[in-house]
Amino acid sequence: MICELVFENVLTFKNRVKIDFTADKQLKRFLNNTIECKNGNVLKTIGIYGPNNTGKTSLYRAILSLWKIMSGQTVSDLNYAFSSNKTSYLSVTYQMKNGVRYHYEVGYNSFTHTIEHESLSTIETYESNSNMAKQTSIFQRRGKALSISYNEELSKNIFRGFSLNEQQPLLFSVIFQDEPIKTAQTDYHEFISSLLLVDLTRPISIKHTIDLLQKDEKARKFIKAFVKNCDLDISDFGYQDEVFSEVNVNEKISNIVSNNPNFIPAMKLYSVHHGYRVPSFIFDSVGTQKIMALSSFIYEALIHGRALIVDELDCSLHHIITRAILSLFNNELNDSAQLFFITHDLLLLDGQHLLRKDQIYLTNINEETGDAELISLRDKTSRTDGFRGSEDIAEFYLKGRFSHIPTPDLFSALEDLKNNE
Repeated sequence: MICELVFENVLTFKNRVKIDFTADKQLKRFLNNTIECKNGNVLKTIGIYGPNNTGKTSLYRAILSLWKIMSGQTVSDLNYAFSSNKTSYLSVTYQMKNGVRYHYEVGYNSFTHTIEHESLSTIETYESNSNMAKQTSIFQRRGKALSISYNEELSKNIFRGFSLNEQQPLLFSVIFQDEPIKTAQTDYHEFISSLLLVDLTRPISIKHTIDLLQKDEKARKFIKAFVKNCDLDISDFGYQDEVFSEVNVNEKISNIVSNNPNFIPAMKLYSVHHGYRVPSFIFDSVGTQKIMALSSFIYEALIHGRALIVDELDCSLHHIITRAILSLFNNELNDSAQLFFITHDLLLLDGQHLLRKDQIYLTNINEETGDAELISLRDKTSRTDGFRGSEDIAEFYLKGRFSHIPTPDLFSALEDLKNNE
């Protein structure tokens, strides 16, 4: 699970920003929203809200870029555009199911697609004070210089026997047999595979849902129930090899099949409306099709304890549905899955019934520097801001108590246009 994310000189963020999944010990509300861990409880969900063009999607892209870099893929156009510094800093602290907590950081040059430096260490948090942590280095690498902390001879042998790939992370380019780095490498790959990234602003592949409908009976039951509960008009939903419809659209289907043979798997998804089975891709709305695609990722996260990262969770989805999705993750039945979401729906930032204040972040543009910045509501207190966390967050936000908000004067533009006529 994710414990912390840090980015600097990344996309719209020049200065360092931190997304902290560690639960604030001072907050006693909504304890079901946290996962109990010996190294400090971890939040199940975190939401990002803010005006257009203030860095929300940059955070999603930053996480996606970190995942790609850790997976040995190249990344372009990552650094902050208005700086001569071409090195982006990205780090993640993550904890495995066995309780071991790691901290990985990387300096990446997206112009040369090279890793300029990277390191991995374990973190042990003292029980008496979560702010005090012992960090033990596993390896440090800068360019082609490598130091494996517990085995200097191994570092020398790797340096002599290998040409370190500057475009890939160490744990991807070298296979280790020695402990403890072998175990750390296994955990590293397991963490990468635990991340599910979904961009709802773009068409989502339905393949993941189809695969689960075909191969996993438990997933099939969950997905069918999820879709039926999210759509008022669907009485059944599924996948069958035979492509047909019980209403007169077979000629339309035939034309699509002949022109798009690769589209056939998606055409085998059906929904039942008013007792009639029909092809989902023809009859169901964009929002419903996104629900169908998203449902399989939600299942994977909840059942297998993975982290689901979604850009614009509310895109084409009704508020009640997105609220229900948050409740699924914050529920006491969820003991290991996480949801990181970006939203334009201010009603989701509900500190009275849904989220703790340490689960809410706001993006903003600094008026003095013009840089994007990230504001955590955990830092807002009753003493400094008159905010405790149980108030109506939307009201506070719309009054500009947390950050600057847009104040568009659209009527003036229309008035000028009419006067010029």
